[in-house]
Amino acid sequence: YANNEAVDFSNSFFLNNRLILPVASGGGVFAKYTPNQGPFYISALYYASKASESAPSPVNPTGGLFGENNQLTFEIGYVPTDKDGNVPFAVKLQYTRSNLGENVVVPPVSTTSTMDAFGANLEWAFAKGAALFGRFGIGSLTSTTAGVTTTTTPIYWTAGFAFPNLFKKGALAGIGIGQPLANLAVPATQTNLEVFYNYPISDNIRITPDIQFIFNPNNTTANTIFVGTLRTVFSF
Repeated sequence: YANNEAVDFSNSFFLNNRLILPVASGGGVFAKYTPNQGPFYISALYYASKASESAPSPVNPTGGLFGENNQLTFEIGYVPTDKDGNVPFAVKLQYTRSNLGENVVVPPVSTTSTMDAFGANLEWAFAKGAALFGRFGIGSLTSTTAGVTTTTTPIYWTAGFAFPNLFKKGALAGIGIGQPLANLAVPATQTNLEVFYNYPISDNIRITPDIQFIFNPNNTTANTIFVGTLRTVFSF
């Protein structure tokens, strides 16, 4: 109910745990093992943001599959299905070790960071036409800037409700709230609230009005941001 921007939430914050997937994009390898094709599975993922570039060299010291901005992630899940093939609930536990590489703050000052993060996902269709979802993550982030090392404990969480087949078969409505990176060291913590309604016009066309409220944006006491979106998806 919160993992596909073509169908549900527009903000990527709701789609994925940013502590478990801190590297936005890249190339690598993924493997999944499902014993006896049952409800349990274990999966592993490794990728790097500069995998398509040449391997590390004096000219390009951060490129290649094992260059900077990379992550290694493991997930254990339990996703049963009923006699009709529906998923009544799903539970997933995750761990990520990430190397966020070197980021220039103010030239020539740079920051290198590594993070260990643990996460959990839950989805539960507790009644006909109603379900809930939740995600939680906690990490240990170690950063070094100009020779000074600091350690922080970022926290990520989201929770919400989904209403499949609301008013029409195939439709989906949802509401979610959460905090991208909660940090007690800042004066205010950003909180996101999003509501959407995905309505199928036909088998190939869907429209989704979507409203977002971002309170304390960028972990400051700035004014609330409002975003309204009307999304149309054509499928062929």
